[in-house]
Amino acid sequence: MRRLLILTLIPLCTLLAACSDDDDTCFPSMWNEIVCLLTDDQGQVKYMVTDDGQTYQVTNTLNTQKPNTAFRVMCGYSITDTYVTLYQTTGVHLLQDSTACAVHDPLKVLSAWKSGSFINLHLAPLTQGGQHMWGYAVDSTHASGHHYLSLHHRQGADPLSYTQETYASLSLSEIPQMAEGDSITLSIHTFNGIKTWNFRK
Repeated sequence: MRRLLILTLIPLCTLLAACSDDDDTCFPSMWNEIVCLLTDDQGQVKYMVTDDGQTYQVTNTLNTQKPNTAFRVMCGYSITDTYVTLYQTTGVHLLQDSTACAVHDPLKVLSAWKSGSFINLHLAPLTQGGQHMWGYAVDSTHASGHHYLSLHHRQGADPLSYTQETYASLSLSEIPQMAEGDSITLSIHTFNGIKTWNFRK
C-alpha cells in the first residue's frame, strides 16, 4: 500500500503554447498545479496523477529513495499524449489531525481552493528560516453534516522577519466522520483577524 507524503499545491494555471518571433520553434503547453507523484518499488517516480483522476507516465528520471510512495506536490509540467515531463516541483505540507495540540499562530493566506478530494492552501507565514508545525483541528461537527475546522500553525520561536510562501493540502478523506455531501467551514488566523472559507465534499 502506498503512503501519502509531502509534495505540492496552487490553482490550475495553463500557459498556452507559444512560438518564437524569430523562428518557428514552438514551446509545449505548460501546466502548474498540485498533483500526486507515485514511485515504484525502487523509489523511482513513475506516474503522475492529477486531482481529476488523470494518470500520466513520467519521462524524467527521478529517484526519491521512497519506494511505493505517493507524494503530493506543486508541479510544473508539459503533456505529450499519456506522458508528462516535469520541470519543477515544490513541497506541500500534508495536513494531519492536530486537534489535541492545535495552535493558531497568525499568517497570510494568499488563496484557498478545493481540487478533487483536497482542500489546498497557498500560505505566506513570516519567518526567519525556523521550523513551523502544520495540521488541522476539528473544532466541532454538527448533526447536519457541517464540519468546523481550523488551520493548526505553530510558529514556535521563529521570529516574524520575512515572508516565505508555502503550500498545504488537506485530504477530505482524512476528516473524521466526513461523508459525501457534507460541508466544511475552514478558519485560519491571519494578521488581520480570523478568515473563513466554505467547501463541500
